[in-house]
This record gives sequence, C-alpha cells and structure tokens, in this order.
Amino acid sequence: MAWKSIESPSYKRRVMVVAEATAESVAALQYVLSHAMQDKDDLILINVAPQPRPSKRAPFIKSFFRRHSDPGLAGISNFDPVSIDAERGGGGGGNGGGKDFLQVMKRACKGTFPNSRIWVEKVEQGSLDNKGALILSRCKELLVDLLVVGQRRHFVSVLLGPRRSFSTGSTQLRGAVSKTVDTVEYLIENSPCTCVAVQKKGQSSGYILNSKTHKNFWLLV
Repeated sequence: MAWKSIESPSYKRRVMVVAEATAESVAALQYVLSHAMQDKDDLILINVAPQPRPSKRAPFIKSFFRRHSDPGLAGISNFDPVSIDAERGGGGGGNGGGKDFLQVMKRACKGTFPNSRIWVEKVEQGSLDNKGALILSRCKELLVDLLVVGQRRHFVSVLLGPRRSFSTGSTQLRGAVSKTVDTVEYLIENSPCTCVAVQKKGQSSGYILNSKTHKNFWLLV
C-alpha cells in the first residue's frame, strides 16, 4: 500500500510531508521518496515553528542525512536525524555554520526526484494555535493530494489505545499526554485529503502505516 497515483502517468499530484528534525519525520520522508511519490509530482516540506527544544539529557541522534549529497535514493537510504541544536550549530562555533535541516531534506528530495518541484513551507505557530489545524489550512490552500506525517509509537498507547476527546478532536494517551500523537491523530481524522502516518520498523523491516481507512498496515520493503 504505497498511495501512489492511480491516475494516468501525466497526472501530477501534490504531496506534503510534515518536516521536523526527528527520526519520525525522516522515516516519513523516506517512505514518500521510496513508495509514494512519482516523477514530476510536487513535494512540499512543511515545518511549523517554533520547534520543540530537545532535552539536554536525551542522547543525540547521529548522522542526519549523512549522505544527503549523493544523488538518488541511495543517498537517503541510511540517514538518521541529529538533534536540532547540533544541526543548527548549537554548542560552539558561533558563525551560524550549522546546516538547515530543511534544506538538507530538500536536497535529498531533489537528488531522488530531479524533475519534481520541491519547496519548503514555514508556518509560524502562535501560543494558542493548533499545530494540526495550521497544517491542514495550508493543505487546503495548496490543494494537497497526499499528506504524510511521521508517527511515534508509545508503549502505553499500544496497550491501552488512545482516548479521544470528541469536543476538541484531539487524542490523549491514558496516563500521559503526547502533543505528537495528538497532532498525528488530528491530521488523520480531519485532513481534507488522504493523510498517512508513518512509523519505521527498524532498518529493513518496512513501515507501519495508519490512515483513516487503514490501521497498523505493515508495508514490507
């Protein structure tokens, strides 16, 4: 189940990926480039700012797009994200020498689909703004056909399942609150176009896909 276009080869779609400096976002982009996009489709990398600041105690995730300069899918097959601070040059240097992870993602996409139009959309998020609603608003404005977002699997949600709030449309985990899960569930349930949440299962075990009509679909690769 790759959600590729079933239209004629000349039909050009617009695909949007929620782009963040996280392992989940990288997995979503890997899925799109290897299974969902076709040549000449448009690809939009949407980033909602401000980004959450990583915990100083959390270990850094290494080698974000380590081989992003390599053309083609081989250049993105083994990448992982690094922390936002490291990617932006935090912790030393001071000359702004850190790489912009959005531009790194864009270059990797262009190397795989050189004939596609690829661009970055940055959206400012106010303190009272709903992140999911901001993303869906841009989806409507840009006439997006497919929205893809990375999804983190939480142990407690696997055991007990999500608890929905029908008044707000959000989803909360029993015993915990997760903004990531809330946003993903909100996008799936309210997207005007097909929305697919992607979770990667190891380096060679494929993907777990969730949409409004398919739950926990295991795509082997």
